[in-house]
Amino acid sequence: MVTTGPQDAPGINGAIMHRAFPQAVINTVAVDSLEEALTRIKQAGGKLVHGPNEIPGVGTHAYCADPEGNMFGILEPLPAMA
Repeated sequence: MVTTGPQDAPGINGAIMHRAFPQAVINTVAVDSLEEALTRIKQAGGKLVHGPNEIPGVGTHAYCADPEGNMFGILEPLPAMA
């Protein structure tokens, strides 16, 4: 496992594993609304590559690609628990 920070701070932990996609590193950014982000990505010439998928206890995640094929992830985190 790869830990990206403290458990009480925003972040998405991961693991070193076999490649599921041709790009070795895929950065993920948080968005307020996954649906709105996907709409804007498609309007800008990008595309949805995989997902969206629910990550229990984390939020909803999708992989996308820009018009040149560079992949990136977007994550709509679950609302913070007060």
